[in-house]
Amino acid sequence: MREWIRSHHLREAAIADVLGRSVSVVSRCVNRKRRLGFDEATLLHERFGIPFEVMQADKDL
Repeated sequence: MREWIRSHHLREAAIADVLGRSVSVVSRCVNRKRRLGFDEATLLHERFGIPFEVMQADKDL
């Protein structure tokens, strides 16, 4: 997810604003230390076009 966000010039602060979360929570999601909920992933997909497969958590987590 981190690479997709960088390549599309998105800022974690913009994602945090859309989700109503702190930048630190978004950073944890981007770094795969926190899973995104279905509603959060849907919102990011609709707002920024982030593909669901990019946001899918690794099965190891």
